[in-house]
Amino acid sequence: MHLSSNVQTQMHGTVFTAVSTTTIDRTNKELAQEQIPDIDKSAKTQKSEQVSYETTSQLQSSTLVAFKDPTDDKYVILSLKDNTIDKLKSHFGKDDFYKRDDGIIRLDNKAESYVSGWFGDIAYKREFLKADSDEDGKLSYREYGQTRNEFSGHGMIGIGRVDEYVDKNYIKNNENESQIVRYNNKNYQQPQNIDEELNTTLRINSDFNNNISLRESYNTNENNTTMSTHKLIENHVNEAIHLGLLDEDLVLNLLEKETKESQKQLEALQKLKMANGDTISLNKEELKALDGLLPSDTKNIDNDEIDKISKNITDQMKIKEAYKTQDSENSSKIMTLKG
Repeated sequence: MHLSSNVQTQMHGTVFTAVSTTTIDRTNKELAQEQIPDIDKSAKTQKSEQVSYETTSQLQSSTLVAFKDPTDDKYVILSLKDNTIDKLKSHFGKDDFYKRDDGIIRLDNKAESYVSGWFGDIAYKREFLKADSDEDGKLSYREYGQTRNEFSGHGMIGIGRVDEYVDKNYIKNNENESQIVRYNNKNYQQPQNIDEELNTTLRINSDFNNNISLRESYNTNENNTTMSTHKLIENHVNEAIHLGLLDEDLVLNLLEKETKESQKQLEALQKLKMANGDTISLNKEELKALDGLLPSDTKNIDNDEIDKISKNITDQMKIKEAYKTQDSENSSKIMTLKG
C-alpha cells in the first residue's frame, strides 16, 4: 500500500543514551608520557589492573584506539574502523587524536568523552561485559541473548497520520516481548564484541547528541540510511499488514477517512480560487483543512499554485479509490505485499 504525501509520519522516542562523561583536554606531552599497558591479542589472558577492556580480535580496516573508561578511569583499548575515525575527526578535529609510538591512537578531549560515553552505554547499560560470561572478549549467540541491546515499540494509525513510538528500551535480547519495532531485526547482524557494536552506534548517531533516536536506530540496516522517514514507515505498515498485525478493514477505513479529508481540501481550494487566492476568504475550518499545503509566508496564492495543489490531491484520491474498488481476490493480494 502507498501512503500519500498528505499522510503525516513521525517517529518518537530514544532507544539508547550514552553514559555521562567528563571532558579532559591534555597536552601532547602528557599523552606521550602515559604508560598504557601493551595489548595482548590472545583470548583469556590476564588483564592489566589498569585496563577495564581490551579487544581480543581487531576489526578489519581498523586502528586500535585508547581512552578512559567513564566508570573507573581505567584504560579501554579497542578497534575503531578507519571510516569511523574519519567521521570523528571531521566532527571533533584532528587535535583530539594523538598517535602513539606503538601505533595506538589515544583519544583526548571531546572525542574521548564522546566515544567513552557510548562505550559505557554498551559495556554496562546494555550489559555487553556482563554477558561475556567466559570473558574471552567475544559474544556467542547464547551470550548475546543476555545483552540488553533491544527495545520494544509500537505504531499508531490515525486520521491522516502514522506514528511510531518507543515503549521500553534496554530489553534483553532473549526476552519474549511482543514487538513490532525491533533494533535487532533480520537485517541486523549480531555483533561479535563490543568493538563491533560501538562502531555501529557511532555510525548511526549522526547528530552526535549522545542519544540514539528511534529513527537513527533503523540505520543499523545501512539500506535505510538514505530512506525518508515517510517511506520507512510506509514499509513498516506494509510489513504489519503482511504479518497480520493490521487487517484490511482498518487500512481501508483509514483510506476512506483520508478521502473525506481530501474532499474538504479540494472544496476549500476551489473557494480560494474563486476569491483569486485571497486566504481571508476562507473560514477557520477551511484553513485547518489546508494546513501545511499552502505557503505560510503569503496571504494571496497564485491560481497556478492552487491548480497544482488540487491536481496532487486528486491524483492521490484516484490511487486510494483504486485500492477501495479492487475485487476481493485482488484486494487480498494487495494487503499481503511486503514493503
